[in-house]
Amino acid sequence: MSSLAQGLRTLPIRSTQSAPNLVRLQNMRTKASNGTTGTTGSVVVPRNKLSLFEAMGVFGPAPERINCRLAMLMFFPMALREMETSESIVEQLLNPNYGYIAFCSLMIWASMIPILKNVKDEDFGFMSVRAEKVNGRAAMLAWAVLLALEHQAGGACFF
Repeated sequence: MSSLAQGLRTLPIRSTQSAPNLVRLQNMRTKASNGTTGTTGSVVVPRNKLSLFEAMGVFGPAPERINCRLAMLMFFPMALREMETSESIVEQLLNPNYGYIAFCSLMIWASMIPILKNVKDEDFGFMSVRAEKVNGRAAMLAWAVLLALEHQAGGACFF
């Protein structure tokens, strides 16, 4: 066994507050072949991939992220179809458009890949992780309000 592997077995491992998906090994001691020791500093090692059960758990990352994305992506097309055909959202869900189902399935699949690989969420240009969560939660509330209004009105809300 190499000296690096022996050193890794004896190190205390602690997770960091700033990066929950990473494990930080601090002040790792290595022993060279000539017997000298040195300090390498901090080394960041990625955690293992998530299982489907961990990702879809109550406190897992997948349910909120997927529901937020689907709520954001499907609110406008469903509301537009309601304005065009006067079908309520409930009627649209009972008689689905199979293009919507295929699109939602693709979005679920595309969202699960980085979640299962345990990729860290990062901001991308003007799109931030925080904005995605806030907008997704607002879209889920919009769905709830729209369904409540349709239930109260007894039919489609948009005329």
